[in-house]
Amino acid sequence: MANSTVIVVDQSLVWAPNDLNPALSDAYKYTQTFANAAARTVSKDTQSEVYFNKMTLELSRVGWNITQSDKLTYHIGSSGSYVPSSVVSTLLDSYLSPEQQKQTKGLLDAIKNPDNSIKDFLTFWWSKSSPTDASKTSMSFGPLQAYLGSPDVTVIWYYFNYHAEGWRSLFVEQKSSDLQVDARFLRMNLNMGLYNSVKNELITKLSGKITDHVKEETLDL
Repeated sequence: MANSTVIVVDQSLVWAPNDLNPALSDAYKYTQTFANAAARTVSKDTQSEVYFNKMTLELSRVGWNITQSDKLTYHIGSSGSYVPSSVVSTLLDSYLSPEQQKQTKGLLDAIKNPDNSIKDFLTFWWSKSSPTDASKTSMSFGPLQAYLGSPDVTVIWYYFNYHAEGWRSLFVEQKSSDLQVDARFLRMNLNMGLYNSVKNELITKLSGKITDHVKEETLDL
């Protein structure tokens, strides 16, 4: 992951090339933050259908063209156990290039064996992924890249129901009888023309409210 930058917005973790135009990564951050804040106005349960539908509706309104959206299921094998991080890579890899698959493995390896400089970062991210109930964890992973001058993102939202008190639980073997994983795949490309037409309004709505948003408060948008 030496050539990539990790970007976290709420429970979403994406990685982008170090040389990605900052205007494109900023567009992703602003729109994803706004969409999550809007979704929180209808439900604080990030695993709920109403939350996901509101989030994707707001993403489309601020310029994201959702080119593919699928519900996914994960079937446990006959081993009787599983490791959550393997679910992440198994589902996501089928949508990625070989190079992006290597990046996914590199990211998960970095999370599994982090150096001290990123442990606080991981703890903060996990607090967004599992904010109120250790038995319900939602997160999204995927690569962010430039395509024809616009941000393009491929992500899977994972909804885990198992007892998880921290990010290390991603790498702890669980019994298959405890497994319940729902997932949503999204492939999106941002229409920069549409985004730029609403950018100032979007930033104004978020201005001065990011601290409250990080505290899981519902914003008046």
